Amino acid sequence: MNKKLFFSAIIFICFFIFLFITTVNVSNSSAKESKNTLETAVRRAVVQCYAIEGMYPPDIEYLESLVSN
Repeated sequence: MNKKLFFSAIIFICFFIFLFITTVNVSNSSAKESKNTLETAVRRAVVQCYAIEGMYPPDIEYLESLVSN
């Protein structure tokens, strides 16, 4: 096998491994950020419910019914 071809194949494989690892890391970061955003939204909704109604919501369905109305 030609040395240039072998070297090119190794570089090509390394590039795709790097691309795969980067994609996985970005995906994991995005999932964590989505989770944090959801948690923040639920906390705000709970506090808003308490401020308006004087009680914490009994469950998540109660909060969902407030949002849908």
